[in-house]
Amino acid sequence: MSCVFINYRRGDTSGEARALFNELVGIRGKDAVFMDVDTIALGRDFRQIVRERVETCDLMLALVGRDWSTVTNSSGKRRLDDSNDFVRLEIAAALKRDIPVIPVLVQGAAMPAAEQLPDEIKDFAYRNGFELSHSRWESDLQEMLKRLGLLTGRSQPTSPATVDPAATSADATSNTPARGGSPERQIQKGSPDKRRYIGIAAVAVAIVLGTSGVFYYRNAAEENARLEQARQEKAKADAEAQRKAAEEAEKQRVAEAERKAAEEAQKQRLASAEAERKRLAEAEAERKRLIQFEAERKRLADAEAESKRLEQANAERQRLARAEADRKKSAEAEAGRKRLAEAEAERRRLADAEAERKRQADASPERQRQLDEAKRRENETRRRAAAQNTNFSGSLHVSLGNFARAYGVSLSDLQTTEALAPCSTWAKQLALDTEPAKIFRSICPRVPRFASENGWPVGVQPTSQQWMQFCSATAGSRAGDERKMFLVSCLKYK
Repeated sequence: MSCVFINYRRGDTSGEARALFNELVGIRGKDAVFMDVDTIALGRDFRQIVRERVETCDLMLALVGRDWSTVTNSSGKRRLDDSNDFVRLEIAAALKRDIPVIPVLVQGAAMPAAEQLPDEIKDFAYRNGFELSHSRWESDLQEMLKRLGLLTGRSQPTSPATVDPAATSADATSNTPARGGSPERQIQKGSPDKRRYIGIAAVAVAIVLGTSGVFYYRNAAEENARLEQARQEKAKADAEAQRKAAEEAEKQRVAEAERKAAEEAQKQRLASAEAERKRLAEAEAERKRLIQFEAERKRLADAEAESKRLEQANAERQRLARAEADRKKSAEAEAGRKRLAEAEAERRRLADAEAERKRQADASPERQRQLDEAKRRENETRRRAAAQNTNFSGSLHVSLGNFARAYGVSLSDLQTTEALAPCSTWAKQLALDTEPAKIFRSICPRVPRFASENGWPVGVQPTSQQWMQFCSATAGSRAGDERKMFLVSCLKYK
């Protein structure tokens, strides 16, 4: 085999790994054994270096101690779960190459179960291993190396207990053979004293060799004990360092957890405050929207109520207008009938009066004056009665025509003084204020004369142009707001 790769964890099996390394170096040479990665140059990818070293070896001895599968790093994470762990990387590379990977169990460790291992090295649990016990280290080591075929090329050491004194004596005297024959023959032919001296020398050599063997094994045991003590002390120191590192890591973890908890609590408080602010803003917006909605609802309700009120008022106004129109028609019909009756009676009276006048033509002037006064009073009474019985129809021309007929004359013969009575009556009926009443009374008596002069048809409502001509002529020299008010009032009574 070209190379043996020793896989171990420093804080766990460094002592056993060093002893195994020294033994293999003595057998195979230093270039045929690789144990550590301390020689990796700075800046090199250690994963690549491990793969290169594993690729040059044909055998891996993986030392498994008691804490091999449970040891953790400074942050409390199991080291086998770290994808950059050297032990894991080396075993994974060897398993990938499918070279022999021998679990070497030391310190009474047991084989790890497959479920304890990461996926990439689960096959390690199924590799046949070998146990090296502390009490049988030499024999177990020799047995393992023998079974692995790693003892080839090394002379086997001879145990002091198997040394043959005769052979040793022969070897010791082989450099000075006696003359005349072989050493055996000379020993047989020598004197008794010489044979005694040779026996004593052989016994002395055996004693020396035995003593050397005892010292050798005692020194080896002491060295093993010293190494074990050093390993234990180093393990204690490593454990203490790991404990302190774990405590420090725990403190840092607790501090970091507290800091993160404080930050998280602060974030939650800020988030809660922001959520509360948004909720209040949304509530305020909703309140304003409800207020606006309620105001709009009230406005619409008021508008609806006003619309209904206006509809009712309009309906009532139309009803009253219809009733008033019916009343006016009835009154006008009744008044027309009365006027016709009165006119007929007046015609008869006038005829009688004319006959009486002719009959009394020769009477005295005083009598004539009395008759004229009586006639004047009669005309005044008749005019007042006609004025009281003639209602305003909404048009001055039509109303004055009705008055003229009730009075017994035509509209063209109606005098201005005769129109004063109905005009005053109508002003009272319309319940006008002072200024509009004055304008009405100034307009009304002038209609008959203007109509007669401009040829308006009797009993027919004038056109807008005719009435505007009348209003402009009646306004006379008025100007500004006074003229405007006069024209507005005049146009109402077309």
